[in-house]
Amino acid sequence: MQLTPPRLRDTTLGDVLGACHRARLDASLELDDGRRRRVLHLRRGQVCAVEGEPPCFGELASARGLIEPETIERTLRAKPSPQRIGQRLVAARLLSSRARDALVHEQRALRLDALFGLEDAAITLSPMRPLPAGAAELSPMLPSRVLSGRPRRRARVEVSVDPSRREALAVLGLGPDATTAALRERYRSLVLALHPDRDARRSPERDQRLREVLNAWRSLSSSPR
Repeated sequence: MQLTPPRLRDTTLGDVLGACHRARLDASLELDDGRRRRVLHLRRGQVCAVEGEPPCFGELASARGLIEPETIERTLRAKPSPQRIGQRLVAARLLSSRARDALVHEQRALRLDALFGLEDAAITLSPMRPLPAGAAELSPMLPSRVLSGRPRRRARVEVSVDPSRREALAVLGLGPDATTAALRERYRSLVLALHPDRDARRSPERDQRLREVLNAWRSLSSSPR
């Protein structure tokens, strides 16, 4: 998976995200300005999560006057826990679930807004990485919130798909914008329909079709989206 142009200085983040939205990508978009790497996680072209940019949850909760910094420090110094700070504050009844959810949504929006201030960064697209803890609970941001009123050059931004991937998708009867979920669902349905255990009436054509489906799946599983 490649993006053209590969640097932010030659386009705008609005143009890049607009191209990703039109392509309905499941991907992680990395912006690296040499000092910090930020990652936007996209599902069907919509922003699900933003990593690597302030503010952190505790700072935002303190800035909104919802909890004292000392309370956050005491919570963090308590016994180790796999829970994130927001979850720990809710568990300790120091913050309501509603307030935590509002802060998480605001945190994501503020991080995204900050990225539009970047003048240059290397842009890299990769298959969608696991979402950060807690982000899976959030619905994707609306395209209007992400794109409306953003600086745009309207420069042509292209998202290219490797020809071998396009061919493998065609074998499964899918287009280049197929999501990971659609790919898995289609593969499983084809294998179930063509597997010898499901139909005793075998034929060379069905066996060949099953081999094509299996080879396409292997190719898609070993190559980036």
